[in-house]
Amino acid sequence: MTSQSAGYYSSEEKDIIREDFDFPLLERLYRQKNQRLSYFGLPGADALDIKSWHNMIGEIGAVDRNLENLEKLEAQLDLYFSDIRYNTHYGEIDDIIIKNQGKRRNAHGQSINRTVGNYYEQSMEKRVWRFDVVYLDYFGPFLPLQGRRGTKRAMNRTAALRKLFDTDRVDAWQPWILLITVDTRLYPRKARAILGEYLKHEGQDASLDTRRALNYLRSSSPGDETSAVKLIHGAASLLISNAASNANLDAQARGTLMYEGANGHQMIHMAFEFVPRNEIFGTLSGRLNLLTAPFLRPVKTEATPRLALLPNQPPGLTREVAAGCLEFLDPDVKRAMLDQWS
Repeated sequence: MTSQSAGYYSSEEKDIIREDFDFPLLERLYRQKNQRLSYFGLPGADALDIKSWHNMIGEIGAVDRNLENLEKLEAQLDLYFSDIRYNTHYGEIDDIIIKNQGKRRNAHGQSINRTVGNYYEQSMEKRVWRFDVVYLDYFGPFLPLQGRRGTKRAMNRTAALRKLFDTDRVDAWQPWILLITVDTRLYPRKARAILGEYLKHEGQDASLDTRRALNYLRSSSPGDETSAVKLIHGAASLLISNAASNANLDAQARGTLMYEGANGHQMIHMAFEFVPRNEIFGTLSGRLNLLTAPFLRPVKTEATPRLALLPNQPPGLTREVAAGCLEFLDPDVKRAMLDQWS
């Protein structure tokens, strides 16, 4: 198994996040909507997310850049999840989001190139997005800057994230969840500099509290294992806050989790939730909420809870703020986490 392919396998810590963090977050949305959810993302050939969330999922838009893995996923869905509607899309997920379709492929003797849009909107005379859960389970860095094509790939990544908030998407006007997983390695060196400069620039005209949060996220010390995590968390929060405001959505970060992935890869998992605003003009008031989301880690023990708050948190994250971010968790679990932290 190569280090590249290893990123597509789960780990004990990722399993904890899937079951103890993501599951209750999706379950709350499932109960609010009172219907099974539609999911778009990268479930992988083993479909572990779908297996864990099966009873809450009614429709899937699945992406894979490896055709063999995509065919294995289709076999899994046909065999074990016949009650779930699905479409599969071949290619890089950032390109597919931007173009609203994947690469052409042959399947069952036919040439297929499906549109990702899963709902026909008559007023627009086209198929649009209506996914309740978007899970960008990347393997690789937040900004993929390696190689000669790195800058273009990095631009595609940020363009795809912004594209998720286009106002012609049906699900941009109803509650939905965005999950993002990336590698915490920042290479080459310019990746760290790019993220740091982005945070510095966004703090120029910000409030005092926002500047304090941004300065904390830019700070690092020798041996600080959270240095890259803070930069990625800050950059993603700013990008998503701006995009959500343009779509007139209120954004809430539910938490950023550090964990060890397959083969010891250090990963970060971020969760955001969006609801429509009842305002004509959007603002950037949600930036601080996203920047001061709690940092957590999974705990590989038999004890409860299996999630813990890290000792060092962004300035402004009080017990009350943390409790609000984690309101979807079981009350006893949340109370135990907060008691251990404080």
